[in-house]
Amino acid sequence: MIIYLNKSEFDYCKQLSDQKRADAIKYGLKDNYNFIKKSDYNYAVNNISFKTETEDRGLRGEYVVAKALNLIKNWNYRLANPLIKEKKQPDIIGNTGTIYEVRTPNKRFGKLIVREGDRYDAHYILATELDLYTYKIVGWTMGVVAMQDCYWSAPDPKRELCWAVPQNKLFDFKEILNKELGVDKRVL
Repeated sequence: MIIYLNKSEFDYCKQLSDQKRADAIKYGLKDNYNFIKKSDYNYAVNNISFKTETEDRGLRGEYVVAKALNLIKNWNYRLANPLIKEKKQPDIIGNTGTIYEVRTPNKRFGKLIVREGDRYDAHYILATELDLYTYKIVGWTMGVVAMQDCYWSAPDPKRELCWAVPQNKLFDFKEILNKELGVDKRVL
C-alpha cells in the first residue's frame, strides 16, 4: 500500500521531530532509538545528522501508518517527558486496543527489526520510505512471530543483535486495514 504525505503533513512531522530532540536535550534524556552500541555512543552524539535523519524517518513512518489506519488521534509521537516512567509507549493504539509498533528502515528493501525488550504482543508494521513524501506499507507480523531463532541476526554491524524479519515473511497489511477500518479485502 502506497501512502503519500503532503507538504503540511511532512512539515508537521519535522516540527514534532525537532521538538522531540529539543525536549530530550532540555531534560537530559538519552536517544529513544538506542541505535548505536554503547561503545559507539560518542559517534551518535557527534553525528547529529545521522540521528536526525533516523529519527525523522521513523516519525514519518509512524505518521504514515496512523494515517493509513485513520488513527492519527491514537498516534503517540512521544515528545520527551521525564515524568513518564514507562520505557516505551506504543507507537499507535488501535480502536480495539491493539498495539502497533512501526519500523521504518533506512533501506527500501530493509527488514522489519524487533529488538530485545520489545513487546511480544504487539503488531509490528514495516513502512519503507520511497522518497521524502512517499511511503510503502510493506506488511506486518506479531512480535511473538518475529522473535524466532531463525530471524536472530546482526543486519547492521554497528547495532546490537536483533530479530530481522524479511519482507517476504510479513503478513499482508490489508488484514490490519480490515480489522481497524472494516474494509473488505477484495476491494483493495
